[in-house]
Amino acid sequence: YERDQDIGQEMMSEEERQKFIGIWEAWDPFLVHMITSLSKEPLSDDDRQILLDTLLETRYSFITEPLDGTMKRDFVRDQFITAWAQLSPVFRRHLGDVPCKDTLGYLAFFTASDALSALDEIGPTLGIEISRNGLIRLARLLGERESAVLSYSPYADPELREVLGLGMPPDASGPTFDVDELEIDTEETSSGEKDNHHLLLHAIMPIFCTPVWAAEKNNPAIQLDTIKPWIVSKEDLTPYLERIKTLLQNVSSDVLKKDTIAEKYHDLYRRIVLSATWQESCFRQFKVKKGKVTYLRSYNSTSVGLMQINERVWRGMYDTNHLRWDISYNAKAGCGIIDLYFRRYALRKMKEMKLEKSLDDDTIARLMYAMYNGGPGQFHKFLNRDKKGEYYLSDELFFEKYSWVKNHQWENISKCLVGSE
Repeated sequence: YERDQDIGQEMMSEEERQKFIGIWEAWDPFLVHMITSLSKEPLSDDDRQILLDTLLETRYSFITEPLDGTMKRDFVRDQFITAWAQLSPVFRRHLGDVPCKDTLGYLAFFTASDALSALDEIGPTLGIEISRNGLIRLARLLGERESAVLSYSPYADPELREVLGLGMPPDASGPTFDVDELEIDTEETSSGEKDNHHLLLHAIMPIFCTPVWAAEKNNPAIQLDTIKPWIVSKEDLTPYLERIKTLLQNVSSDVLKKDTIAEKYHDLYRRIVLSATWQESCFRQFKVKKGKVTYLRSYNSTSVGLMQINERVWRGMYDTNHLRWDISYNAKAGCGIIDLYFRRYALRKMKEMKLEKSLDDDTIARLMYAMYNGGPGQFHKFLNRDKKGEYYLSDELFFEKYSWVKNHQWENISKCLVGSE
Protein backbone atom coordinates (compact mmCIF):
# COMPACT_ATOMS: atom_id res chain seq x y z
CA TYR A 1 0.00 0.00 0.00
CA GLU A 2 1.08 3.56 -0.65
CA ARG A 3 0.22 6.69 1.27
CA ASP A 4 -1.28 9.67 -0.51
CA GLN A 5 -1.55 12.78 1.62
CA ASP A 6 -3.66 14.65 -0.93
CA ILE A 7 -6.91 12.78 -0.89
CA GLY A 8 -10.30 14.14 -1.87
CA GLN A 9 -11.48 15.48 -5.20
CA GLU A 10 -8.76 17.97 -6.11
CA MET A 11 -8.03 18.30 -9.80
CA MET A 12 -5.76 15.57 -11.12
CA SER A 13 -3.08 16.18 -13.70
CA GLU A 14 -3.14 13.98 -16.81
CA GLU A 15 -0.21 12.02 -15.41
CA GLU A 16 -2.10 11.40 -12.17
CA ARG A 17 -5.21 10.48 -14.08
CA GLN A 18 -3.35 7.85 -16.10
CA LYS A 19 -1.75 6.52 -12.90
CA PHE A 20 -5.20 6.25 -11.34
CA ILE A 21 -6.55 4.30 -14.34
CA GLY A 22 -3.49 2.06 -14.17
CA ILE A 23 -4.18 1.25 -10.52
CA TRP A 24 -7.83 0.54 -11.27
CA GLU A 25 -6.72 -1.73 -14.11
CA ALA A 26 -4.74 -3.70 -11.51
CA TRP A 27 -7.61 -3.68 -9.01
CA ASP A 28 -10.13 -5.07 -11.52
CA PRO A 29 -8.01 -8.16 -12.40
CA PHE A 30 -7.39 -8.61 -8.68
CA LEU A 31 -11.14 -8.72 -8.09
CA VAL A 32 -11.47 -11.27 -10.90
CA HIS A 33 -8.60 -13.24 -9.34
CA MET A 34 -10.44 -13.30 -6.02
CA ILE A 35 -13.65 -14.48 -7.68
CA THR A 36 -12.04 -17.20 -9.79
CA SER A 37 -10.12 -18.52 -6.77
CA LEU A 38 -13.50 -20.01 -5.82
CA SER A 39 -13.82 -21.90 -9.10
CA LYS A 40 -13.44 -25.34 -7.53
CA GLU A 41 -15.80 -24.63 -4.62
CA PRO A 42 -19.42 -25.91 -4.49
CA LEU A 43 -20.98 -22.47 -4.94
CA SER A 44 -24.70 -22.03 -4.50
CA ASP A 45 -26.84 -19.89 -6.80
CA ASP A 46 -26.88 -17.23 -4.08
CA ASP A 47 -23.07 -17.30 -3.89
CA ARG A 48 -22.77 -16.84 -7.64
CA GLN A 49 -25.23 -13.98 -7.51
CA ILE A 50 -23.17 -12.19 -4.85
CA LEU A 51 -20.04 -12.60 -7.00
CA LEU A 52 -21.80 -11.25 -10.08
CA ASP A 53 -23.42 -8.37 -8.18
CA THR A 54 -20.07 -7.32 -6.73
CA LEU A 55 -18.23 -7.42 -10.05
CA LEU A 56 -20.91 -5.51 -11.98
CA GLU A 57 -21.42 -2.96 -9.22
CA THR A 58 -17.68 -2.28 -9.02
CA ARG A 59 -17.27 -1.89 -12.78
CA TYR A 60 -20.37 0.23 -13.33
CA SER A 61 -19.26 2.47 -10.49
CA PHE A 62 -15.95 3.05 -12.28
CA ILE A 63 -17.43 3.87 -15.68
CA THR A 64 -20.04 6.23 -14.24
CA GLU A 65 -17.56 8.22 -12.12
CA PRO A 66 -16.29 11.39 -13.83
CA LEU A 67 -12.89 10.84 -15.40
CA ASP A 68 -12.49 14.54 -16.11
CA GLY A 69 -9.75 15.09 -13.55
CA THR A 70 -11.89 15.30 -10.40
CA MET A 71 -11.92 11.61 -9.49
CA LYS A 72 -11.52 10.85 -5.79
CA ARG A 73 -7.97 9.70 -5.26
CA ASP A 74 -9.02 6.97 -2.81
CA PHE A 75 -11.66 5.59 -5.19
CA VAL A 76 -9.95 2.20 -5.69
CA ARG A 77 -9.40 1.81 -1.96
CA ASP A 78 -13.09 2.51 -1.33
CA GLN A 79 -14.04 -0.06 -3.96
CA PHE A 80 -11.82 -2.63 -2.26
CA ILE A 81 -13.49 -2.00 1.10
CA THR A 82 -16.99 -2.27 -0.37
CA ALA A 83 -16.22 -5.36 -2.44
CA TRP A 84 -14.56 -7.19 0.45
CA ALA A 85 -17.55 -6.50 2.70
CA GLN A 86 -19.77 -8.21 0.10
CA LEU A 87 -17.44 -11.09 -0.74
CA SER A 88 -15.92 -12.00 2.63
CA PRO A 89 -18.91 -14.10 3.81
CA VAL A 90 -18.64 -16.22 0.64
CA PHE A 91 -14.89 -16.63 1.09
CA ARG A 92 -15.14 -17.58 4.75
CA ARG A 93 -17.92 -20.04 3.98
CA HIS A 94 -15.93 -21.87 1.32
CA LEU A 95 -12.29 -21.31 2.26
CA GLY A 96 -12.55 -21.84 5.99
CA ASP A 97 -11.51 -25.47 5.57
CA VAL A 98 -8.76 -25.28 2.97
CA PRO A 99 -5.95 -27.80 2.31
CA CYS A 100 -3.20 -27.61 4.91
CA LYS A 101 -0.55 -26.29 2.51
CA ASP A 102 -2.71 -23.27 1.68
CA THR A 103 -3.98 -22.49 5.16
CA LEU A 104 -1.37 -19.85 5.98
CA GLY A 105 -1.83 -18.16 2.62
CA TYR A 106 -5.59 -17.92 3.00
CA LEU A 107 -5.24 -16.79 6.61
CA ALA A 108 -2.80 -14.05 5.56
CA PHE A 109 -5.16 -12.99 2.78
CA PHE A 110 -8.13 -12.73 5.15
CA THR A 111 -6.03 -10.88 7.72
CA ALA A 112 -4.67 -8.36 5.20
CA SER A 113 -8.09 -7.75 3.70
CA ASP A 114 -9.67 -7.32 7.12
CA ALA A 115 -6.86 -4.99 8.16
CA LEU A 116 -7.55 -2.67 5.25
CA SER A 117 -11.26 -2.68 6.09
CA ALA A 118 -10.44 -1.95 9.73
CA LEU A 119 -8.35 1.04 8.70
CA ASP A 120 -11.42 2.41 6.98
CA GLU A 121 -13.15 2.51 10.37
CA ILE A 122 -10.44 4.85 11.66
CA GLY A 123 -11.27 7.37 9.00
CA PRO A 124 -10.33 8.31 5.43
CA THR A 125 -7.82 10.91 6.59
CA LEU A 126 -5.13 8.23 6.55
CA GLY A 127 -5.21 8.49 2.76
CA ILE A 128 -4.14 4.91 2.06
CA GLU A 129 -4.03 4.19 -1.66
CA ILE A 130 -3.88 0.68 -3.04
CA SER A 131 -0.91 0.04 -5.36
CA ARG A 132 -0.46 -2.48 -8.16
CA ASN A 133 2.37 -4.24 -6.30
CA GLY A 134 0.32 -4.40 -3.12
CA LEU A 135 -2.55 -6.04 -4.98
CA ILE A 136 -0.21 -8.54 -6.65
CA ARG A 137 1.25 -9.54 -3.27
CA LEU A 138 -2.24 -9.92 -1.84
CA ALA A 139 -3.42 -11.95 -4.84
CA ARG A 140 -0.52 -14.38 -4.52
CA LEU A 141 -1.65 -15.25 -1.01
CA LEU A 142 -4.59 -17.01 -2.67
CA GLY A 143 -2.25 -19.43 -4.44
CA GLU A 144 0.47 -19.52 -7.06
CA ARG A 145 -1.59 -18.79 -10.14
CA GLU A 146 -0.56 -17.00 -13.31
CA SER A 147 -3.40 -14.51 -12.93
CA ALA A 148 -1.57 -13.07 -9.91
CA VAL A 149 0.33 -10.84 -12.35
CA LEU A 150 -2.98 -8.93 -12.65
CA SER A 151 -3.03 -8.55 -16.41
CA TYR A 152 -5.90 -6.47 -17.81
CA SER A 153 -6.62 -9.04 -20.49
CA PRO A 154 -9.09 -8.43 -23.35
CA TYR A 155 -9.88 -12.13 -23.79
CA ALA A 156 -12.86 -14.12 -22.59
CA ASP A 157 -12.18 -16.07 -19.39
CA PRO A 158 -14.20 -19.33 -19.30
CA GLU A 159 -13.30 -19.82 -15.63
CA LEU A 160 -14.77 -16.43 -14.70
CA ARG A 161 -17.93 -17.14 -16.67
CA GLU A 162 -18.29 -20.52 -15.01
CA VAL A 163 -17.93 -19.11 -11.49
CA LEU A 164 -20.51 -16.42 -12.24
CA GLY A 165 -22.93 -19.01 -13.65
CA LEU A 166 -22.80 -17.65 -17.21
CA GLY A 167 -21.82 -20.86 -18.99
CA MET A 168 -19.43 -20.97 -21.92
CA PRO A 169 -18.71 -17.79 -23.95
CA PRO A 170 -20.18 -17.40 -27.45
CA ASP A 171 -18.48 -19.04 -30.40
CA ALA A 172 -15.54 -16.88 -31.43
CA SER A 173 -14.81 -18.20 -34.92
CA GLY A 174 -15.91 -15.04 -36.74
CA PRO A 175 -13.69 -12.29 -38.19
CA THR A 176 -11.42 -10.28 -35.92
CA PHE A 177 -8.55 -7.85 -36.48
CA ASP A 178 -5.91 -6.37 -34.19
CA VAL A 179 -6.41 -2.87 -35.61
CA ASP A 180 -9.01 -0.14 -35.16
CA GLU A 181 -9.74 0.45 -38.84
CA LEU A 182 -9.32 -1.21 -42.22
CA GLU A 183 -9.15 0.05 -45.75
CA ILE A 184 -12.14 -1.16 -47.70
CA ASP A 185 -13.49 -0.82 -51.23
CA THR A 186 -17.15 0.11 -50.68
CA GLU A 187 -18.05 0.75 -54.33
CA GLU A 188 -18.92 -2.88 -54.93
CA THR A 189 -21.33 -2.88 -51.98
CA SER A 190 -23.39 0.11 -53.15
CA SER A 191 -25.72 -1.90 -55.39
CA GLY A 192 -26.30 -4.61 -52.81
CA GLU A 193 -25.53 -7.35 -55.36
CA LYS A 194 -22.05 -8.00 -54.06
CA ASP A 195 -23.37 -7.83 -50.50
CA ASN A 196 -25.88 -10.58 -51.22
CA HIS A 197 -23.20 -12.68 -52.88
CA HIS A 198 -20.95 -12.47 -49.81
CA LEU A 199 -23.83 -13.10 -47.44
CA LEU A 200 -24.82 -16.22 -49.38
CA LEU A 201 -21.21 -17.38 -49.50
CA HIS A 202 -20.82 -16.84 -45.76
CA ALA A 203 -24.03 -18.79 -45.10
CA ILE A 204 -23.39 -21.86 -47.28
CA MET A 205 -19.64 -22.40 -46.90
CA PRO A 206 -19.80 -23.80 -43.34
CA ILE A 207 -22.16 -26.47 -44.68
CA PHE A 208 -19.51 -27.65 -47.13
CA CYS A 209 -16.60 -26.74 -44.87
CA THR A 210 -13.26 -28.19 -45.99
CA PRO A 211 -9.72 -27.81 -44.63
CA VAL A 212 -9.00 -25.42 -47.52
CA TRP A 213 -11.94 -23.17 -46.57
CA ALA A 214 -10.91 -23.34 -42.91
CA ALA A 215 -7.47 -22.07 -43.88
CA GLU A 216 -8.94 -19.33 -46.08
CA LYS A 217 -11.08 -18.08 -43.20
CA ASN A 218 -7.86 -16.91 -41.54
CA ASN A 219 -7.00 -14.85 -44.60
CA PRO A 220 -7.59 -11.14 -43.83
CA ALA A 221 -9.07 -10.55 -47.31
CA ILE A 222 -11.61 -13.36 -46.83
CA GLN A 223 -12.45 -12.15 -43.34
CA LEU A 224 -12.92 -8.61 -44.65
CA ASP A 225 -15.43 -9.93 -47.17
CA THR A 226 -17.49 -11.41 -44.34
CA ILE A 227 -18.10 -7.98 -42.79
CA LYS A 228 -19.13 -6.22 -46.02
CA PRO A 229 -22.77 -7.40 -45.85
CA TRP A 230 -22.98 -5.61 -42.49
CA ILE A 231 -21.96 -2.20 -43.82
CA VAL A 232 -25.10 -0.21 -44.48
CA SER A 233 -25.59 1.80 -47.68
CA LYS A 234 -28.51 4.00 -48.73
CA GLU A 235 -29.19 1.81 -51.77
CA ASP A 236 -29.29 -1.36 -49.65
CA LEU A 237 -31.28 -0.07 -46.69
CA THR A 238 -34.24 -2.48 -46.69
CA PRO A 239 -32.22 -5.68 -47.39
CA TYR A 240 -29.67 -4.59 -44.80
CA LEU A 241 -32.34 -4.11 -42.13
CA GLU A 242 -33.83 -7.52 -42.93
CA ARG A 243 -30.41 -9.15 -42.51
CA ILE A 244 -29.95 -7.47 -39.14
CA LYS A 245 -33.44 -8.38 -37.95
CA THR A 246 -32.93 -12.00 -39.03
CA LEU A 247 -29.60 -12.14 -37.18
CA LEU A 248 -31.13 -10.77 -33.97
CA GLN A 249 -34.21 -12.98 -34.22
CA ASN A 250 -32.08 -16.09 -34.70
CA VAL A 251 -29.80 -15.24 -31.79
CA SER A 252 -32.80 -14.41 -29.57
CA SER A 253 -34.40 -17.74 -30.41
CA ASP A 254 -31.20 -19.59 -29.52
CA VAL A 255 -31.06 -17.80 -26.16
CA LEU A 256 -34.69 -18.55 -25.35
CA LYS A 257 -34.22 -22.25 -26.13
CA LYS A 258 -31.52 -22.52 -23.47
CA ASP A 259 -32.81 -20.52 -20.51
CA THR A 260 -35.67 -20.46 -18.05
CA ILE A 261 -37.53 -17.27 -18.95
CA ALA A 262 -41.25 -18.09 -18.85
CA GLU A 263 -42.80 -18.40 -22.31
CA LYS A 264 -45.18 -15.50 -21.60
CA TYR A 265 -42.15 -13.19 -21.67
CA HIS A 266 -40.60 -14.49 -24.91
CA ASP A 267 -42.20 -11.96 -27.27
CA LEU A 268 -41.36 -9.17 -24.84
CA TYR A 269 -37.72 -10.33 -24.74
CA ARG A 270 -37.55 -10.25 -28.53
CA ARG A 271 -39.00 -6.73 -28.63
CA ILE A 272 -36.51 -5.56 -26.01
CA VAL A 273 -33.61 -6.96 -28.06
CA LEU A 274 -34.71 -5.16 -31.23
CA SER A 275 -35.55 -1.93 -29.40
CA ALA A 276 -32.30 -1.85 -27.44
CA THR A 277 -30.28 -2.44 -30.61
CA TRP A 278 -32.16 0.34 -32.39
CA GLN A 279 -31.47 2.70 -29.49
CA GLU A 280 -27.86 1.68 -28.97
CA SER A 281 -26.52 1.63 -32.53
CA CYS A 282 -29.34 2.10 -35.03
CA PHE A 283 -28.61 -1.50 -36.05
CA ARG A 284 -25.00 -0.80 -37.03
CA GLN A 285 -21.83 -2.69 -36.19
CA PHE A 286 -19.59 -0.71 -38.51
CA LYS A 287 -19.17 2.73 -40.00
CA VAL A 288 -17.21 3.83 -43.07
CA LYS A 289 -15.41 7.11 -43.57
CA LYS A 290 -12.98 8.08 -46.34
CA GLY A 291 -12.56 4.52 -47.55
CA LYS A 292 -11.90 3.02 -44.12
CA VAL A 293 -14.18 0.85 -42.02
CA THR A 294 -14.14 0.69 -38.24
CA TYR A 295 -16.38 -0.73 -35.53
CA LEU A 296 -18.96 1.56 -34.01
CA ARG A 297 -17.93 3.17 -30.71
CA SER A 298 -19.99 5.09 -28.18
CA TYR A 299 -19.48 8.84 -27.74
CA ASN A 300 -17.15 8.19 -24.76
CA SER A 301 -15.35 5.27 -26.47
CA THR A 302 -16.38 2.72 -23.82
CA SER A 303 -18.91 0.59 -25.72
CA VAL A 304 -18.71 -1.09 -29.13
CA GLY A 305 -20.67 -2.60 -31.94
CA LEU A 306 -24.24 -3.48 -32.76
CA MET A 307 -25.41 -3.72 -29.15
CA GLN A 308 -22.84 -1.33 -27.68
CA ILE A 309 -21.24 -3.75 -25.25
CA ASN A 310 -19.21 -1.90 -22.62
CA GLU A 311 -15.69 -3.30 -22.81
CA ARG A 312 -14.79 -2.53 -19.19
CA VAL A 313 -18.00 -3.85 -17.61
CA TRP A 314 -17.99 -7.13 -19.56
CA ARG A 315 -14.21 -7.68 -19.70
CA GLY A 316 -13.38 -11.35 -19.25
CA MET A 317 -16.96 -12.37 -19.89
CA TYR A 318 -16.57 -11.63 -23.60
CA ASP A 319 -13.65 -11.23 -26.02
CA THR A 320 -12.98 -7.59 -26.84
CA ASN A 321 -11.73 -8.02 -30.42
CA HIS A 322 -14.68 -10.21 -31.36
CA LEU A 323 -17.11 -7.70 -29.85
CA ARG A 324 -15.54 -5.12 -32.17
CA TRP A 325 -15.30 -6.99 -35.45
CA ASP A 326 -17.68 -9.96 -35.30
CA ILE A 327 -21.29 -8.77 -35.55
CA SER A 328 -22.68 -12.21 -34.70
CA TYR A 329 -20.55 -12.39 -31.56
CA ASN A 330 -21.64 -8.88 -30.55
CA ALA A 331 -25.30 -9.83 -31.06
CA LYS A 332 -24.86 -12.97 -28.95
CA ALA A 333 -23.22 -10.96 -26.20
CA GLY A 334 -25.96 -8.30 -26.19
CA CYS A 335 -28.78 -10.86 -26.23
CA GLY A 336 -27.01 -12.79 -23.47
CA ILE A 337 -26.70 -9.69 -21.31
CA ILE A 338 -30.38 -8.82 -21.77
CA ASP A 339 -31.26 -12.42 -20.88
CA LEU A 340 -29.03 -12.19 -17.80
CA TYR A 341 -30.70 -9.01 -16.60
CA PHE A 342 -34.13 -10.46 -17.31
CA ARG A 343 -33.64 -13.74 -15.41
CA ARG A 344 -31.25 -12.89 -12.60
CA TYR A 345 -32.34 -9.34 -11.88
CA ALA A 346 -35.71 -8.17 -13.24
CA LEU A 347 -37.76 -11.34 -12.75
CA ARG A 348 -36.04 -12.25 -9.48
CA LYS A 349 -36.53 -8.80 -7.96
CA MET A 350 -40.09 -8.54 -9.29
CA LYS A 351 -40.86 -11.81 -7.52
CA GLU A 352 -39.20 -10.71 -4.29
CA MET A 353 -41.11 -7.41 -4.33
CA LYS A 354 -44.32 -9.05 -5.57
CA LEU A 355 -44.46 -6.80 -8.61
CA GLU A 356 -45.32 -9.41 -11.26
CA LYS A 357 -48.94 -8.28 -11.53
CA SER A 358 -48.38 -4.55 -11.11
CA LEU A 359 -45.82 -4.05 -13.91
CA ASP A 360 -47.06 -4.23 -17.49
CA ASP A 361 -44.87 -5.31 -20.40
CA ASP A 362 -44.07 -1.75 -21.47
CA THR A 363 -42.79 -0.86 -18.00
CA ILE A 364 -40.76 -4.06 -17.77
CA ALA A 365 -39.19 -3.25 -21.15
CA ARG A 366 -38.20 0.23 -19.96
CA LEU A 367 -36.88 -1.22 -16.72
CA MET A 368 -34.82 -3.75 -18.63
CA TYR A 369 -33.26 -1.11 -20.85
CA ALA A 370 -32.42 1.06 -17.84
CA MET A 371 -30.38 -1.85 -16.46
CA TYR A 372 -28.86 -2.68 -19.84
CA ASN A 373 -27.76 0.94 -20.14
CA GLY A 374 -26.69 1.61 -16.56
CA GLY A 375 -26.31 -1.67 -14.70
CA PRO A 376 -28.35 -3.62 -12.11
CA GLY A 377 -28.46 -0.62 -9.77
CA GLN A 378 -30.92 0.98 -12.19
CA PHE A 379 -33.67 -1.46 -11.17
CA HIS A 380 -34.81 0.54 -8.15
CA LYS A 381 -33.73 3.88 -9.62
CA PHE A 382 -35.91 3.40 -12.69
CA LEU A 383 -38.92 2.33 -10.62
CA ASN A 384 -38.52 5.55 -8.63
CA ARG A 385 -38.33 7.60 -11.83
CA ASP A 386 -41.36 5.78 -13.19
CA LYS A 387 -43.34 6.41 -10.01
CA LYS A 388 -42.62 10.14 -10.21
CA GLY A 389 -42.96 10.32 -14.00
CA GLU A 390 -39.49 11.88 -14.15
CA TYR A 391 -37.53 9.98 -16.80
CA TYR A 392 -33.99 10.27 -18.10
CA LEU A 393 -33.56 11.22 -21.75
CA SER A 394 -32.27 7.66 -22.37
CA ASP A 395 -35.52 6.28 -20.90
CA GLU A 396 -37.57 8.39 -23.31
CA LEU A 397 -35.45 7.61 -26.37
CA PHE A 398 -35.61 3.88 -25.73
CA PHE A 399 -39.38 3.96 -25.26
CA GLU A 400 -39.67 5.74 -28.61
CA LYS A 401 -37.78 2.89 -30.32
CA TYR A 402 -39.73 0.29 -28.35
CA SER A 403 -43.01 1.82 -29.53
CA TRP A 404 -41.80 1.74 -33.13
CA VAL A 405 -40.83 -1.95 -32.83
CA LYS A 406 -44.09 -2.81 -31.12
CA ASN A 407 -46.13 -1.07 -33.83
CA HIS A 408 -43.94 -2.30 -36.73
CA GLN A 409 -42.94 1.24 -37.73
CA TRP A 410 -39.74 0.14 -39.41
CA GLU A 411 -39.84 3.03 -41.89
CA ASN A 412 -38.51 5.19 -39.04
CA ILE A 413 -35.17 3.43 -39.37
CA SER A 414 -34.22 5.92 -42.07
CA LYS A 415 -34.13 8.66 -39.43
CA CYS A 416 -30.85 7.32 -38.14
CA LEU A 417 -29.52 4.98 -40.84
CA VAL A 418 -29.70 7.24 -43.89
CA GLY A 419 -26.62 9.39 -43.95
CA SER A 420 -25.09 7.44 -41.04
CA GLU A 421 -21.98 6.60 -43.03
